[in-house]
Amino acid sequence: MNLRVVGLLVLSIILSTFMVPTLSAQKVEITPYVGGLWPGSSTVGELKTNAIWGVRTGFSGDPMFALELNLAYLNHFEVKGIDPKSRGFLWEVAPTYFFTSEDYSLPSALVPFLSVGVGGLTTRLKDPNRFSYNVYGNTQFLGAPSQTTVRPVELDNGDTFFTVSAGGGLKVQHGPVAFRGDLKARVLPNYYGSSPIGFEATAGVSFIIGKH
Repeated sequence: MNLRVVGLLVLSIILSTFMVPTLSAQKVEITPYVGGLWPGSSTVGELKTNAIWGVRTGFSGDPMFALELNLAYLNHFEVKGIDPKSRGFLWEVAPTYFFTSEDYSLPSALVPFLSVGVGGLTTRLKDPNRFSYNVYGNTQFLGAPSQTTVRPVELDNGDTFFTVSAGGGLKVQHGPVAFRGDLKARVLPNYYGSSPIGFEATAGVSFIIGKH
């Protein structure tokens, strides 16, 4: 993990901590996490598998519901076959529903949950701030030989793509600390005219501040 990633995680924790009083939340959970993102194919190529590091911060006034802010870093936000040194910054808001022992027949330490998130994935390029490549294909016309097509694609520093995630996970809680695992499907609905769908798995430790 490089210094840029460490700085992002530390800044996220600091900002989340100072946001607590302003959001009037009775309970806050801060969860640094690590994991992987396995995206799918798009019209401009198959996206690379990513390692992901991030911080989720949840604000809640009810044991069954939280509003979570998610900030994360991806180490390879680009398609296979090219190497523009492109990174990604993920940011989203995710309403989360918890199945607690107060309302369901569950052990008090186990807390399953469901979550849906909306946000963005922003491209980070370094020297140069723009990278271009070609995508080749074939077009077949009736009664004519196939023709090779060329589609130029440009990546720019700061390009942002809308993202939606849905899934769930499990927390194992012990006092003010919990171990948390998440498994989600993630889609980019506007990625160069296509909608690649991937799977994201993360694990982390939650630090719980306050009580309901």
